[in-house]
Amino acid sequence: MNSLHQQQSTGRVVLPPSELELMKSSGKPVPICSYCHRVRLDNGDPWNQDSWMKVNVDLHKEPSISLSHGICPTCLKGIAPGVKH
Repeated sequence: MNSLHQQQSTGRVVLPPSELELMKSSGKPVPICSYCHRVRLDNGDPWNQDSWMKVNVDLHKEPSISLSHGICPTCLKGIAPGVKH
């Protein structure tokens, strides 16, 4: 994830082609928040908001990437503030 950097204008993380190819070839579902559409990269800690990022690629349009819907910590706090991990 050290090759990722944030675009100033959009606040989205620029996903390098190598990271996109890794997502395609790994066969693992990529977790995506059902509410804000941030993705969790590098199998990060699901409870750490820093593991979830907006990316500059519409992963829904990538046929070889499967998505696994979930909820990021920020959205979870907003919809269910009493829920703890």
